Amino acid sequence: MSDGTFWLGRLTALSIVGFLSILLWAFLGTPSSPGRVGLRSYELELDRRLRFLRSRFLGKHLIVTQALSVIAILALGIASGRWVLALFSPLPLFLPYLLLLRRVDERIVRFESQIECWLSAIGNALQASPSLGEAIASTIALVPAPMSEELDILVKETELGTPLDDALDHLAERIPSKTLQASVLALKVARKSGGNLPKMLENAAEALRELARLEGVVRTKTAEGRAQTWVIGAIPVPMVAGLHAMDPRYFDPLFRYFSGQITIAASVILWILAIVSANKILQVDV
Repeated sequence: MSDGTFWLGRLTALSIVGFLSILLWAFLGTPSSPGRVGLRSYELELDRRLRFLRSRFLGKHLIVTQALSVIAILALGIASGRWVLALFSPLPLFLPYLLLLRRVDERIVRFESQIECWLSAIGNALQASPSLGEAIASTIALVPAPMSEELDILVKETELGTPLDDALDHLAERIPSKTLQASVLALKVARKSGGNLPKMLENAAEALRELARLEGVVRTKTAEGRAQTWVIGAIPVPMVAGLHAMDPRYFDPLFRYFSGQITIAASVILWILAIVSANKILQVDV
């Protein structure tokens, strides 16, 4: 190797490192950079969802765990010489968040399944007490968690001086549920209209019962499609791992040539877009 080739290679390597450093600084270097802003938004969203689940963990704890998991997988792949492990490096970025969303959805479903009984209990309590606040407080012991936990917060807010309408709005803000928002709106309108509040709540409970039935039908019809989406979306990972285990040199052309690298990048992008699009199609709003 000549001296010119040696120094040209070193200069090219330094140029690449410098370019990547500048790119990293532009992405994460300042508080207003896109990476820092996106990371803060992600942390705030995680904090909000973890508070909803009444978890002791913070969003920054989950972010640090995700970053360390990705670094550990990549380091293990480099140390062992098994590049196929790099295919699993995105899992810590998506899997914990997806599990968190699933737990949030499960809690919302449990909450929505209790709204009908809660409205009926309020209607029965109003026959003994004309105060809506007292009626809501009396239902805490009649409904299970998570409804009782959120109602306890609502009652404590009113005891500290928060108006009942504002406390109901706070309840609707804490629980991302259209069913609850509609129920809170029905309570506020019925309270201000001065009509037959127990009868209105009975009609609202009946409407929610029918809405729950329709949502159950839609959920049943789309469950098979959602399961097929995740199964088909997960097939490429074990398939690639199995082919690599049978023949470690099978994918060498894809990594050795530029056209192969472009093919890998395009395949991964199309794979992600297909999964996201399928989930969007199956999200039927009743």
